[in-house]
Amino acid sequence: MKTDLVAPIHSISHRMSFSWLVPVCYLLVSLGVFFRRQLSTGRVFGDRTDGLIEVTHLEHWNNVVSGWSWWNRTFYFYPSYDTIGYNDSYLAFGLIHAVFRQLGIGPFLASDLTDVLTKSLGFLFFYAAGKIVFQTGTNVTSACAAIFTLWSTSYANAYHQQLFSVSYEPIVFLAVFLFVRAAGAPGWRPYGCGAVLALLIGVWAMTAFYTLWFSAYFSFFLMLTSLVIYGRQSLVSVAGFIRVGWRHLMFYIGAQAVCLLPFWRVYHYTSQQTGGHSFDEVRTFLPSFLGILDTGAGSPTYLLTLGRLAHRWPQLLPNGEQVMGVCILTFCAFVALSIRSSTRHGCKNSVCLVATAVLVSWLCTIQIDGHTVWGLFYDWFPAAKAVRVISRYELFLSFPITLVIMLCVTELLRKTPSAKMRLSCVALLSVLVAEQYNTSYPVGLSVSGQDKWLAGIPAPPSECQSFYAVGSRKNEVLVSPGVDRSYGNNVDAMFLAEMIHLPTLNGMDSFTPRGWNLVGYRDADYTQRVLAFIRENRLSHVCALNLANNRWAQ
Repeated sequence: MKTDLVAPIHSISHRMSFSWLVPVCYLLVSLGVFFRRQLSTGRVFGDRTDGLIEVTHLEHWNNVVSGWSWWNRTFYFYPSYDTIGYNDSYLAFGLIHAVFRQLGIGPFLASDLTDVLTKSLGFLFFYAAGKIVFQTGTNVTSACAAIFTLWSTSYANAYHQQLFSVSYEPIVFLAVFLFVRAAGAPGWRPYGCGAVLALLIGVWAMTAFYTLWFSAYFSFFLMLTSLVIYGRQSLVSVAGFIRVGWRHLMFYIGAQAVCLLPFWRVYHYTSQQTGGHSFDEVRTFLPSFLGILDTGAGSPTYLLTLGRLAHRWPQLLPNGEQVMGVCILTFCAFVALSIRSSTRHGCKNSVCLVATAVLVSWLCTIQIDGHTVWGLFYDWFPAAKAVRVISRYELFLSFPITLVIMLCVTELLRKTPSAKMRLSCVALLSVLVAEQYNTSYPVGLSVSGQDKWLAGIPAPPSECQSFYAVGSRKNEVLVSPGVDRSYGNNVDAMFLAEMIHLPTLNGMDSFTPRGWNLVGYRDADYTQRVLAFIRENRLSHVCALNLANNRWAQ
């Protein structure tokens, strides 16, 4: 009898002691696939335009940690204040980057290591959310965490680092769950969960406002869908939560207000200056009806299906920053599994709630033949004017879509625990993981090339208190004449300013300071405009750096 009891216990403990290997293996393979090009080329995510701007933002936070800069004032756009507010602030990315920089790692490698850590956190917290919130199985949760991490358009757009902030979604989701579960309980735990949640959202706001705003937008539809599906029951549940945990809720609201003060301090000022994006500008980045399936030429399943259609009628699926969609088989699995779950168990479940919110919220972002309802959200939804590339919302949906797939597959395995069903689910998840493989080439920055350029610039004269840039590297035209006009010398100047700790009048971001007009460095009146800017701002000891020959002039 003793042997019969000990054997199963030993077997269970043996399985538990090695169960952690499953998510670890999935994580390591996912990271290896996602960052494969860095290992083989010596290049990193980014390009000479937005990519170098992002490294510049990260270097700002390294300078803050090192004591060179105030937290809200960069070395570019001198002498303006609150200059981190003209773009996403990259706080979380920047602090991670600063740790690698303090260890002696160069700026470009440190930037990519920041991406590695961010992707790792997204995987681990997706896995934790599945196990803690939904009690899903190890294999299913690991596979779905891999889908979320490898997401095809996340790789295709990897030159935009702030889009990696979708990895924060499972972190904040888990924090919300833990706070709601703890609210009303005695002791310090509810206050601790509320403080952590407030801090996470505050940091998210100061890192990538885009994805935080998308989170608020999706939450609005989630609440609206809950009212439609559950009716009065949802209101009763909310009232019950408030009645039991009102003290903890009030504490959280206060803590959240405090944690958002830095965000308000910076962006309230810059929003008053800039006024946000015009609707005509926003309209150009609204996705088309087929945009949800637009994963670009780097996606094999897209090439075999919609790619042919896009080749014939390119207006149906625009390129560039419109490529943010969901792989075709993944989207079909999401829709089919959601319908199956809703028809078999009714709409009053988590799958139906999340799936409906995903589809309805996405439909509100699209435009068909120039017609869209987005103008209503642009006018009435808080801070909507600050969000320009609405098509990025499709990338934000990677978390709820993968979450629905995980819940549906888990449900299938629990309801029908047969070998045939297990085999079918393994095949499905394997296909969906493999489908995320993307052949795009977002590694546009050569580490050795950028380091060589930086090393070739001599130290500025000791009299220089600030500088402006003329010319461009080797007199090159960056990308195209239109791009070169705005980015050609401004991006190099702002990056250099952060590296040598010398303020520059130049810069380039989503917005620019009021009265600043230092684009068009090839124009005949560029120097006159710079000198007028210097006189207007009463600056002295301003030097010029010729980027074509790396020479300073006073």
